Amino acid sequence: LGSSPSSLHTEPVPSPPGLGQMAADEGCYGSIERSFQARRVSAAAPPRTPEPLVVHGALTLVFVFFGGGSFVSKFGIRGASPLMFELVREALVGPLFCIAAKAMNGRVIPDACDVPRILSVGLCFALAQGCFFLGLKHENPTVGSTWQAALPICTALLAYAVGQETMSFKKLSGIVLASGGAMWMTIGALIAVHGPVASSGGDSWLDRVDGHALFFVQCSCNAMYIVRSKPIVSKYGGISLSAWMFLTGTAIMLASVFAVRANRGLSMFACADNREDVMMSCAEALMQIPASMIWPLAYEVVCCSLIAWWLLTWSLQHAQASMVSVYTVVQPCTTCILSVMAICVKGKEWAQRYDIDVPGLHSLLGGGLILVGLWVMLAEDVASKSAGGKQRPHRAGESRAKGP
Repeated sequence: LGSSPSSLHTEPVPSPPGLGQMAADEGCYGSIERSFQARRVSAAAPPRTPEPLVVHGALTLVFVFFGGGSFVSKFGIRGASPLMFELVREALVGPLFCIAAKAMNGRVIPDACDVPRILSVGLCFALAQGCFFLGLKHENPTVGSTWQAALPICTALLAYAVGQETMSFKKLSGIVLASGGAMWMTIGALIAVHGPVASSGGDSWLDRVDGHALFFVQCSCNAMYIVRSKPIVSKYGGISLSAWMFLTGTAIMLASVFAVRANRGLSMFACADNREDVMMSCAEALMQIPASMIWPLAYEVVCCSLIAWWLLTWSLQHAQASMVSVYTVVQPCTTCILSVMAICVKGKEWAQRYDIDVPGLHSLLGGGLILVGLWVMLAEDVASKSAGGKQRPHRAGESRAKGP
C-alpha cells in the first residue's frame, strides 16, 4: 500500500517486550505485523508449518493442473468467446470459495484498509486470466504453456524492483538467458510464418505476434499477483483471497465481455480462428455457451480453480514468491505430453483443427534457454541458502520497503 495515511491507521496493538516499536505510519500492514508477533510470543506452542516436501508437492500439482487446463481449454474456446469462457468460470468459482471461507471460519469481508490492495490484486488476476485465454485463440496451447516458464523471471524482476529480494550476477544472468529464450520463441514463430506456414495458408505474422504479446502480458500480471498478494494471503488465508480474486475477476470480465460485444473489431479479435466461418459464428453469438464448452469448463472450475488456485495461494504462505513461480516449468511439460498423446491417438488432421501441435524447433530452443536461465537462478538460491545467506522474507510495512 506504500505509506498509509493516518486515517487508515488502526488502533495499535501493544508490542510484547523485546520486539521493539514500529514506526507510527505503518498503517494496515504494520498492525498485521504486530499482531503476528504478539501471537508468536504468547502462543504456548510454535505455529505448525507444513513439511517442505508437502509444499513442493502442492506446487507441482498446481502446475500439472494448469498444464492440463491449457490443453483442455483449447477445446472449450473453439467457436466460442474465451472471455465468456472465463466469465462463466469465475462466476461459478467465486461464490463457492465464499461458502468455503465461511464454513472454515475465514473472513468473507476484508478490512477497509486492505480493499485497495485486494482490488489491485484482483485486477492483476483478471488481466492475467483474460490475456491467457485470448492468447490461446491466437496460439497453440504448448506455446502458451511454454511462456509460463517466463513467470519466475518476471517475478524476480518485480520482487527486486519493490525491494523484496536482492539481485546477484548469477540471478541477472539467468534473467538474461530466459529473456533471450522468450525472444527467440517469438522471432522463431515469425520466421516460421514467413516460411512453410505462410505458403500453406496459415496464420499471419500479426496473429502470431498477438499470441506471444498476450502471453507476455499474462506472465507479467501473474508476477504482480504473486508479489502483491503476499500480505493479503498471510493475513486472511488462501481461501478468502481466492474468493475475492474470483469475485473481482467476475465483475471485470463481465465489463470486458460487454465492451468486446459492442465493438466489431474486438469481437473478431476475441473470436480469432483459422476458419472464417467458425470465427464469424463466434462473433455473432459472443455471449452464448455452446455444448463444447461444458466439459472444459468443468475441468477449469474443479481442477484449475477450486484445487489449483487454492493450493497456489496456500503455498504463498510458506514459500518465497520467486520460488513459487519456478514450478511453472511443470506446466509446459504437462501440455506437451498431452498434445503428443492426442496427436498419436487422434491424428494430425484432428489436431490441426484445434491448432494443437508439438513444439517446433524455435519453441524447443527458446524453452531450453528459459530452463537454463531458471536453473541458474535456482542454483544461486540454493547456494545462498547453503552459505547461510538466505534473505529474510520481507513483510509489507517494514521500513526498508513498503511493497508495490
